[in-house]
Formats: sequence, C-alpha cells, structure tokens
Amino acid sequence: MGFEGVNEVTFESVQCELVTWAAFHSRCRRLVTKIRQSGFTPDLIVGIGRGGCPPARVVADFLGIMDLASFKIEHYRGAKPDVAAVIKYPLAASIEGRDVLLVDDVTDSGDTFDAAFAHLN
Repeated sequence: MGFEGVNEVTFESVQCELVTWAAFHSRCRRLVTKIRQSGFTPDLIVGIGRGGCPPARVVADFLGIMDLASFKIEHYRGAKPDVAAVIKYPLAASIEGRDVLLVDDVTDSGDTFDAAFAHLN
C-alpha cells in the first residue's frame, strides 16, 4: 500500500490493515494539517466509540483542544455490520453553540455518521 508501518492482513475473511503506532500518529498529524488548511477551528472534538476514540484523542492533542467527548454507536460485530447503526451510549456533553469535529476510525457505508449526525441534531 505504500505506507510505512502498515501491513495488509486478512482477518475473518476481511482485508485489513495492521497499523503501527508511528503510522497511526503520522496519519493523525496529516489529518490535523488538512483540518488547519480547511480553516475549520473546532472547540470540541467528539469521538465515535469505540474506534474513533484513539484518533479523536490524538487529534485533540495536536490541535491543543482540551474539550474531548465521546458516544458509542454499535454497527459492527467483528468485521460484519449489523442491520442498523444504534446509539448504545449517548453523548453526555452539550454541543449547543459549539464547533464540533466528529471523529471515527473508518467509514464505508456512511451509516455510522448518519446515525451520529441524527443523534447530535
């Protein structure tokens, strides 16, 4: 794939990437560069649990944002999606009047983000 620190593997019949901490850190730094270049300045970062929590934390550190929250959406069991994305644990923080950056680790169908946006609105 061309990324140092990334190895492709097959897990439960699904092609996956095993990413080293250095590669993960580098990807988060590149994401922060894109966020800064976009002109968007969030004042709250929300990670979609479980997978979005680690990148949300690292991105918050790079951006110097102390306000970090999360909520959990269940959509996958292992590598297989459930029928619908479900909010398992809702967001406890208020987002009213905030500039929110929503972070997850993977997006494919968009179902998780659709559920997240519906939950936040």
